[in-house]
Amino acid sequence: LRAPILSPAPGKVVFVGRKGPLGRTIVIDHGNGIRTRYGHLRRYHVKRGQKVVYRQKIGQLGNSGRSTGPHVHYEILLDGKPIDPKKFLEAAKNVLKEKNGGWPQGAIIAAHHHQSRRARRRQHHQQR
Repeated sequence: LRAPILSPAPGKVVFVGRKGPLGRTIVIDHGNGIRTRYGHLRRYHVKRGQKVVYRQKIGQLGNSGRSTGPHVHYEILLDGKPIDPKKFLEAAKNVLKEKNGGWPQGAIIAAHHHQSRRARRRQHHQQR
């Protein structure tokens, strides 16, 4: 698998390098306190300080760092704190639906949200 990883919005690359268990990682600052982070990459296609545009190829799906198989770790950070990307994906889906009739045919969106152990416990107890 050598799938390209694309920028979801314009921004500036603020980190390119290895980051512990995430392996090869890219972080993009999109402004307004929003950053996106991509881990476990195979290859980088951007450099720190570079400006990126919507859907620009920034890297390649991989298996670096602590990983059980090829995938991309995708996070959205708001003011430095990870947030559930589901809200952003739903909003994008609605915008695209209004703009051009929905997601492009064959589009696959996967978001992998890591919560702390404490947050998972709290969520579990709230659902009971």
